[in-house]
Amino acid sequence: MQNWRQATPMERAQWERWVNFYEKPVTEAIVKLQTAAVIAADTQTFLTARKLTLSTGPVFTVEDSEATQNALRVYNTIGRIVLGVHSWKYGIRLAQGDLDVLAPPDMPEEQWQGDRLGAIPLIIYAIAVGGLVVAGLWAGSEMLKSSAEKDYTHYKKSILQADKAIMKQPAEVRADWIRRRKDFEKIEQETKETTGVLTEIFGAKGGAMIAAAVAVVVALIAMRFAPKGSES
Repeated sequence: MQNWRQATPMERAQWERWVNFYEKPVTEAIVKLQTAAVIAADTQTFLTARKLTLSTGPVFTVEDSEATQNALRVYNTIGRIVLGVHSWKYGIRLAQGDLDVLAPPDMPEEQWQGDRLGAIPLIIYAIAVGGLVVAGLWAGSEMLKSSAEKDYTHYKKSILQADKAIMKQPAEVRADWIRRRKDFEKIEQETKETTGVLTEIFGAKGGAMIAAAVAVVVALIAMRFAPKGSES
């Protein structure tokens, strides 16, 4: 595209370093988050169906679902931006030690506005002029990773608290939960086999690197959090 020049060695090195961060640490945090959120949501369904409540509060709420959906939306939007840069749809620039992504000045706004991110601190979004798709990729990605790790830890703690409380219930409830927990452990194992990420919610050991296909998996699993009857 005539609006772009070749990136300098410094720009290319910074971009490749950031992409590695997104594809590995950020992706691992997001996979752990969505896996824990799936199990937390299903745990809450189990509790609600049996009219059980925890002194520590619900395991998973509507607000938790919305927050998880938003994290996955941001992650997948960044993934589209990465593909856009690699296909020369977008360009990059170094700005105050961080990376900006821009659309070319002659590209109609409707062709790139779908990749703009929403109102998340430390990420600046294009409003009108200049085709700025996203500013501050490092800062925004660090925040996304940190938030995902925090929520994963919260869900894991809540799930284990529920596990402890349910195992004090009558035998029939315990038996149902043990069967359900096996399903959860299967989800963890399947996640590891598919993405290389071990969530360790129930104390499993081991680990591996992330598979390249993980972004697609996360996008698909995000559908689980869509409200019933909503359009995809």
